Amino acid sequence: MLRGFLYARISVEERNQKKYSIPAQIARMEEHCRVNHIKICDTFIDDGISAATIKKRKELCRMLDSLDNADIVLFTQLDRFSRNVLDANRLLEQFEKHNVSFRAVDEDDIDTSTADGRFIFNLKVNLAERERIKTSERIKAVNEFKRKNKQVTFGVGPTGYEVKDHKWVTNEKATMIYDLFDTYIKTGSRQAAREMLARKYDYDCEPSTVSHFLSQKCYTGEYKGIPDYYPQIITIEMWKEAERLRKEMCVRNRAVGIVYIFRGLLRCKYCGHIM
Repeated sequence: MLRGFLYARISVEERNQKKYSIPAQIARMEEHCRVNHIKICDTFIDDGISAATIKKRKELCRMLDSLDNADIVLFTQLDRFSRNVLDANRLLEQFEKHNVSFRAVDEDDIDTSTADGRFIFNLKVNLAERERIKTSERIKAVNEFKRKNKQVTFGVGPTGYEVKDHKWVTNEKATMIYDLFDTYIKTGSRQAAREMLARKYDYDCEPSTVSHFLSQKCYTGEYKGIPDYYPQIITIEMWKEAERLRKEMCVRNRAVGIVYIFRGLLRCKYCGHIM
């Protein structure tokens, strides 16, 4: 009796489609094992994971480390297993080293234990990769079109913005962002800007958060080379001046060349600030 591994995968986008559900895949493979007298030795499930790469699929990687305990690996359809030509052929080589074949139970022509099955496998993987790339290109084109028309392409924007009627608008934190840049430009100090946020807006944050805000060119309205994608909070001149000051600070810090081994670890017991 052959020793079998079952492999099931579903992406986030497919979770609402019953035919791709994990229970449906497992049930189909279990029935195939019963009819074909295959002993199920283990089941591997990647839930909410794309098939684009191997590394992100932890259960697939775990299965690859256990191939000595199986004779065949089952999955329902090829796109559950791989949609990348290079990855698919690497998997095939790895399986062959352990004398393990794999089979798509819902696609009779994909069975690497036969020469024709190997040929069909390579053919279908190439077609699957082509469709995956074309889908990615279509999504990219749609997003580029939306951005050029100032439409939202993602749900969460930078601090100071929110979505209204499918467009980006400023919210109550936009004034805070302006004051942050203004204070930093006038003082040249992240700490002064940080203290202003805490005092005026009750917004307590780390110096790294201040640096993150100051590095965001989107506050000038520009995003990925598209002007006026966001409503402008600061002028381009303010952003350039803040950027100049940040770079000067980095140069000064490197020039000092002193390593503080407890930097960022010690806090004042009275105010809680990093010492």
